Formats: sequence, structure tokens, C-alpha cells
Amino acid sequence: MKRILLGTTALVAAGALGTGTAHAKFDVTVNGEIYAAYGVVSQDDGDGEAGHSRQNQAVNQDDEIHFRATETLDNGIQVGARVQLEAATHNGNGARLSGSAGHDQIDERHIFFKGGFGEIRVGDEDDARKLKSYTAPDPTGYIFSVNSPYFTFRDVGPGQVVSSNSTTANLENDSAKIIYFTPSFGGFQFAFSYAPDGTQDRTAFGTGGTQEQQVSNAISIGGDYSGEFGGVSVSGGAGYTRANNETNTTGLGQTPDAAAVRGSSTPYIWDAGINIGFAGFTVGGSITFGDNLTSTGFNGYSVDKARVYDVGVTYNIDAVTVGLDWSHGDYNDFTDGKEDELDDVALGVRYALGPGVDLAAFVGWFNYNDGGALNNDNTGWQAGVGTGINF
Repeated sequence: MKRILLGTTALVAAGALGTGTAHAKFDVTVNGEIYAAYGVVSQDDGDGEAGHSRQNQAVNQDDEIHFRATETLDNGIQVGARVQLEAATHNGNGARLSGSAGHDQIDERHIFFKGGFGEIRVGDEDDARKLKSYTAPDPTGYIFSVNSPYFTFRDVGPGQVVSSNSTTANLENDSAKIIYFTPSFGGFQFAFSYAPDGTQDRTAFGTGGTQEQQVSNAISIGGDYSGEFGGVSVSGGAGYTRANNETNTTGLGQTPDAAAVRGSSTPYIWDAGINIGFAGFTVGGSITFGDNLTSTGFNGYSVDKARVYDVGVTYNIDAVTVGLDWSHGDYNDFTDGKEDELDDVALGVRYALGPGVDLAAFVGWFNYNDGGALNNDNTGWQAGVGTGINF
């Protein structure tokens, strides 16, 4: 079946570019990433709190398989496609869902055209801002990070609106869009994207309409830079995303009048980050701010406004990297109008066992402060060991 699909893609690409070729010979590769970790947590576990009646340890996994097909045409244009397959089909409670941890079985998918003009992608993909984002350096390769980690072992209690901090949050997640990347010049590259609708996995028929808890007409711009000056490396990026808020919030604890006001707003997110490397050290940080957000507008969280930042430092010597990171997030929970806060600190280490194979460990402290009337706070420690294989 995969061979048939790839052959069909080749025929479409060849015909669209007018090469006159009945069948293009694409190079097909399979790669991916597989992560696994064991962790323990000590957290607030009183009646109704995050850790109440829960395990204090777990073995977690996060896996993706990537299929990529590429072909360079006679005119020098590279044409290809990429599909990301989630390797798991259950959520953390054992319930069967449509994909890994409740996400789609097929995560991202796009066709691309690349040449001297830059690159164009069409399909389900992150927006331009997120693709050009930077965060604080993490010693564990983001296996155990204070910013969008693969694994965290603390639990989310009643009234808490986030499970982890992120300065690369989504306004819409992997919806169908068009993305353009400029050619790189002097270490700079820029990207622009447009998503007509916040829907993922669109197929062949109809334009449809924005459904509840989605956005439409999402426009994003991002740029990054990478260079070196006298033994000091500098890498950074920044971006902005905005959209139309067409979310109906009347069923989410708001009055019709309040929902109408939110429905007329324009949600947006901007972020910026930088990393500086010298003598084995890397220091850096990032910040993001979002406002007028929908219930699914900030990484799926019920947040109206968010401000998140992180800072960190790592040191690398041969195959070993160690480091310390801290992140802080302020979130306005639009279900109660109160501001929640999450602080996360992690000390981590990673050992490169071989090309594409990492071993990592960390110990971290966290503090969740719920500003709502129920005062659903959560404070504690967590630690873990894990491995990542990239192939």
C-alpha cells in the first residue's frame, strides 16, 4: 500500500511540473525517534489534590516514525513528501484513542518543493513561528525539559489548566496550511504560513467551516539566525501568529455575552529565544506571550492569556552534557478568570552513548499555584532516567 501511494504522489508531482515523465523514481527513507523513561514523583496527594490515589512512578514512552520521499527533477527542483506516524494508540489511562496520547495516528504530513527560490510546504505542519522558535538549552535533549518536555511525571489536579510550560505553544496545532521559507542569506532565514482553518486531516471535499474551539485564517511569520564570531556561536529566532477567534465558549462556563465578546477577539502569540555558546557552555532563554486565546488556543489549555519564559545553561565535554534550567508560566484561566502560575526547575545530564543514542537523567522541583477559589496547588519533586534513539 505504501509503495502504491508513493507512486501516485510521484505521478502527480511529475505531471504538475510538466516534466513529461510518466513515473518519477523517488528516494524513500524511513527514520524516526523513540523515547522511553522511568520516573518517580513526590507531590501533593491529599483528598482532591493532583497526586491523590495516583501512582508515584511510571514508565512512559513517546515514539514517531517518519516516512520521507524525495526526488530532484531535471530542472533542479527537489520535490518530496513527509508523513509522521505516531507509534502509540492509547492514552495514559489505557483507553484506546485515535492516536498517541489522544492525538491523530498520522501526526504531520506535507508535500514540499525546494529550490533556489526557497521552499514551499503544503499540508499539516507547525506554523512558521513555531518552526523558527528557540528555547533555553536543555542538557537532556528535551527528554526531561522545563520547556515542552517529552516526559514529566507530575499530575494535573482539578482546576489546573496546564501540565507543563512552553514558549513554543500552538495557536492551532498541525492544521492544513501553506508555508514558504526564504533562501538562507548571511545566516538569516524567514518563513511565512497561512492556515485557512484550524482543522487537521482535511481531505478531498468541501471548504467546511470552523468548528467549536478552533480558529481560522491563521497567519504566522518567523525568522531565525545562526552564526559564529571569534569562537562564540549565536543562534536565535522569533515569530508572531494571529488568527480569527471563532470559538463558541457558552458551554465552557461563560455567559452568552462573554462568549460573544471572546468570539469577536483576535487571538495571537509571539515568542523569541536566543542561545549563545562558548568554551563548551551554552546559555540562553526564551519568552512567549499570548492573548485573546481560545479554549484550545494555547497547546490545548483553557487559557485566555499566557506569559511564559525560561532560562538555562549547559556545559558539554566530550559525550557528556550537564545543565540547569528554570521556567515560569503565568496563565489566565478563562473558566474562572483567575491567574495560575507554574514554576519548574530541573538539573539534568545526558550521555551520548553513540550516534543517535542518548542516555539521560534529571531531578526537578515544581510548584503550581492555582489562583482560583478552590486553591488547587501542587508542589513537589520528580526524577527520572530515560533514553532516546534517533534513526
